[in-house]
Amino acid sequence: MKKKYTASRYVFGSVKLIKLYCPKCDDYTLISQEKVSTAKCDCGSEFQNKQIKKTFVIVGEKRIHLTKKQKLQILERQNNKCFFCNIDLDDYIVINGFVRKIRTHYDHFMPYSITTDNSLENLNAACSRCNLMKNAKVFANIKEARKYLFIQWENDIASGKIECNDFYKRYDEFVLNAG
Repeated sequence: MKKKYTASRYVFGSVKLIKLYCPKCDDYTLISQEKVSTAKCDCGSEFQNKQIKKTFVIVGEKRIHLTKKQKLQILERQNNKCFFCNIDLDDYIVINGFVRKIRTHYDHFMPYSITTDNSLENLNAACSRCNLMKNAKVFANIKEARKYLFIQWENDIASGKIECNDFYKRYDEFVLNAG
């Protein structure tokens, strides 16, 4: 079945974006929705405002459910550590005075809502704290994501919400040396 011009709408901060599918190049492009009358794909195809407004469906493949084998591959690739804060995913931390086991979430580094990328390269294992704090935020690079999340951790430690003895050691080893 041949895909038609399709569009999905997203809001990031105060910027409204539309993800358009271009059948000519079989790819997607993001455009700003602000007063758009026409938009161009990288291949040169033009989209008219009429096409953009009429086509409002979510495109792309469905989210995948990882198999146990895929989860193990991701964990092995990351040495069983959180992709963002490097905490051991089998470890425990103290949250609000209670000892809790770290929960593992499997996360799209670049949000699925933008890229529809379900590849294992775009998936990572993150501790639940980092994944929930990151949410659907998009960062310029991994180092920026890790800096942001470490500030969130630091705030929770300073407020006494969590206790994590090796926090600053992990920051020095992992964030400052990130590529």
